[in-house]
Amino acid sequence: MRKKYSVQLLLLFLLSASCSLATHSPVLLFLSKQDQPDTLGYNIVDELPALVYKEIMSGRIALWDSPNKEIQIKPSSLKSLEESSGDDFIHSKQLFIYELWDLDKKKGDLQTVGFYFSSRTGKGEEISYGFVSYQSLDSLFKHTLIPSNANGNCDVTFDEVIKSHYYFFNVVQVGEKKITNIKEALALKDDVKIFLAQRTVPPANDCKDILYFIELLKGDSNSLQKNAADLLNKLQLFMNENNEVFYNLGGDRIKNFSQPQKVTITSVEIHERWRKKPDMIANELISIKIFSENQALDLLTKADIHTIEVLVDFKSISDFLNEKEFYFRIGKINDQEITEAQSSAYLKGLRSWKWNQLTEFVRYE
Repeated sequence: MRKKYSVQLLLLFLLSASCSLATHSPVLLFLSKQDQPDTLGYNIVDELPALVYKEIMSGRIALWDSPNKEIQIKPSSLKSLEESSGDDFIHSKQLFIYELWDLDKKKGDLQTVGFYFSSRTGKGEEISYGFVSYQSLDSLFKHTLIPSNANGNCDVTFDEVIKSHYYFFNVVQVGEKKITNIKEALALKDDVKIFLAQRTVPPANDCKDILYFIELLKGDSNSLQKNAADLLNKLQLFMNENNEVFYNLGGDRIKNFSQPQKVTITSVEIHERWRKKPDMIANELISIKIFSENQALDLLTKADIHTIEVLVDFKSISDFLNEKEFYFRIGKINDQEITEAQSSAYLKGLRSWKWNQLTEFVRYE
């Protein structure tokens, strides 16, 4: 059930749509998975199919054979297409975006009409999955953050990415005219950038979602490691003196409350949001998860932390964590898992390098 559509045929829908918008030109953009720069922190050609696929398979949105919406491709038919092609929709390598453009500086606007998903087999044969309208996804885009690696910003939605055109694309057709001249294609992209710069703000690259661990290290210790050990010891002392807090946090999953035993605290997981300021990094505490014998107790939100009445070096837990005068290991930045071997390099990059180039910094560190 493999279908092929020429670019000209696919634009027929947009040409008819533009009749009611006389000042708008139908435009077809092409995005390739391999062309998306790593400094964005996300790959929309990678992430959009995964988001859309769930909606299609649940029946919440429709997948059509083309922008003309003549034939709806049911979830069962999409499964059959995947099986016959040996490919998966979520691994689509090519994305076409259909838009209507009016680049008038005062009254113009850009409207996204929909998305066409396609891919290629290992032999280079084209697989055409189908078209999904933008309108059916509008609300989902506004409320869904786009997954990002360490280079990305922590709070960017699909809606922001799509409306700001913050991705690498090629203009392949405007109206009935195919764009084959490189200079003309680049000029069109420049016009769009100028137009969008007056109406949208790209991600500031100043925010990271950080997950880190405070834990004991074997061998010789320095002052940072001693401070980390001090926190764990104070938490351990508190839990042993306040067994009801330990069990209220799910300690009964670890120890039998009817047979009291010494509580051992082995590590703490901290979730924070870091924001880059001109001369510092500001930390916003989100949550804490305490581990006893390497098993997690219930999550403590920022509002719950007051129940742990612990002072470390005469500081509250929140103040102690904010100062970062202790050893910790970064475990995750945004949606990217960070290995133990990479942790110190990523921390160095966060403190000294451009936040949209962290993966490259670590690669050469």
